[in-house]
Amino acid sequence: FGLGQMGESLLIQAAKIGHVANGKRLAVTVVDHSAEARRRGLYVRYPQLDKVCDIEFVQAECDDSLTLRRIAEIAQDPAEICSVAICFDNDSRNAQYALSVRRHVDRDSVPVFVRINQDSGLAALFSPSTNGQNMYCFGSMRSSCSWEMVEGDGLDKLARLIHEDYVAKQRERGGQKSPSTEDWDRLSPELRDSNRQQADHIPVKLRALGYRLRTFADLAGSPEIPDEQVETLARMEHARWNAERFLAGWTLGEKDVGRRQSPYLVPYDELPDAIKEYDRSAVRNIPRLVVAGMQQS
Repeated sequence: FGLGQMGESLLIQAAKIGHVANGKRLAVTVVDHSAEARRRGLYVRYPQLDKVCDIEFVQAECDDSLTLRRIAEIAQDPAEICSVAICFDNDSRNAQYALSVRRHVDRDSVPVFVRINQDSGLAALFSPSTNGQNMYCFGSMRSSCSWEMVEGDGLDKLARLIHEDYVAKQRERGGQKSPSTEDWDRLSPELRDSNRQQADHIPVKLRALGYRLRTFADLAGSPEIPDEQVETLARMEHARWNAERFLAGWTLGEKDVGRRQSPYLVPYDELPDAIKEYDRSAVRNIPRLVVAGMQQS
């Protein structure tokens, strides 16, 4: 609900990491009273977004009874895993909409995330420990301005390790020095962000195995990904990589970094096996990266 700056940021982040074990595309329903104008602006910034996920735009008021019934129908579909995010920039308005949604949508199966900017009484209202309604607040100034968020330190630990592993493997293969093998501090912002996006998807892959990031890191040793799961997670990794490239403006074509073209922007099954092995290698490397990253924390 609401496709302002926060809503758009949330949608794009979901498009980047919403690649799961069942292989289904992320489906997003956007409700906004200016949905058509928001849609046009969104596709100016991300013209290939429809290659990453399926989006429906509903131009309506968020507390309209027809809109709420429509959301309830989506949430009740047993084939879908659904969540609701209220993303406007007005705390009291968000609280009002969240309570309206909660009355129409099953609280046990559908979490409702409510943007609350200020650490006020409204934040306490949407604390799961007090409301028991499967409702959560996000986006407060306190959480957004924490030292860890400003520094980006937690995510960067894993991203650095991913980059260091890539550089080491390129050297083993006798690869020539290139912009992608520079030291982290000299790496371009775009390449740093690419490593961060890969790190950001690791918890999604671990959930496909039934783990949370911290519980996996706490396991004894560095457990291997079961062979029967490697291919599934490799498919997820390639779908994530495709999304990263499409959202950054890359297109399918002959390999040309300058023109942002790649011949590998295709479904996983159409890749040469040598390229699939890059995705498999990234998956097999997850346990060591996670354990090493947590040990540095």
